[in-house]
Amino acid sequence: MNRLRILASLAFIILFAAGFTSCGQESTANTTANASAAPANPVDRLINEYEKAAHNYVRVEKKHRDGDVSVTMQVINGDERTRKLAAQLQQESAKMTPAQTQRVAEISSRTALYLLK
Repeated sequence: MNRLRILASLAFIILFAAGFTSCGQESTANTTANASAAPANPVDRLINEYEKAAHNYVRVEKKHRDGDVSVTMQVINGDERTRKLAAQLQQESAKMTPAQTQRVAEISSRTALYLLK
């Protein structure tokens, strides 16, 4: 059930982001440069936090799927954290630039692809 909620949240973010991907005609190089630069505003900080949480969640989920039950609590906490941050990003979506929206979509798609396996 929790995975379904994560997938639903991620799908919403991806669908929302898909509407903005053609709005900004920035190159991928600019997007990557923006992603690696120090966060300039609260939305960037939230996206960075979401990226870290999503990466960590996928990492521990992979371990858990490989049979490492010692990470069970990390999976549960990571699930909650990822869902919480996805919900916060949904609330902040109106404030996002096209580059930020694209970055969230990329993070979400990497996470969703793994979670769908």
